[in-house]
Amino acid sequence: MMLLRTAEKDDLKDLAKFIQEEGIEVEASFPQNLEVVVAREKDNILGFVTAELVVLDPHIRHLYMKPALRNKKFADGLLRAIMFYMLNRGFGWVYADHNTEISGYLSHFGFTADPSGKDRLALEIDPFFSRGCEGCNSAKKEPVQL
Repeated sequence: MMLLRTAEKDDLKDLAKFIQEEGIEVEASFPQNLEVVVAREKDNILGFVTAELVVLDPHIRHLYMKPALRNKKFADGLLRAIMFYMLNRGFGWVYADHNTEISGYLSHFGFTADPSGKDRLALEIDPFFSRGCEGCNSAKKEPVQL
């Protein structure tokens, strides 16, 4: 059974090993305001998402799922988890850099050009969850504890 949760101290050690084993290119050090959600199955990290939680400018920075688990909606779960976390902390919008490896995926998820005119993708979080999705219980009924 896969578990999604905000990364704890032990998760970060395992995540560093996972990033190295998967050959993922990330910054040498994460900023202090970076929130990480990991997908785990027992002792194994299967994927992660990071968001830099800057007031008025929160950004999705990374989204990665093991290749064997892609196209099975697991990455959707990671993205929904970090956005629900952000919504519960009062963030109204989430942004992502344009022209990155995940920008195409985020566009399919509902991210569009930033209405402020900045060169980035944007998504208003609350209306996103109000729309729901096929095959999941995303409409705000019961919060997911992260």
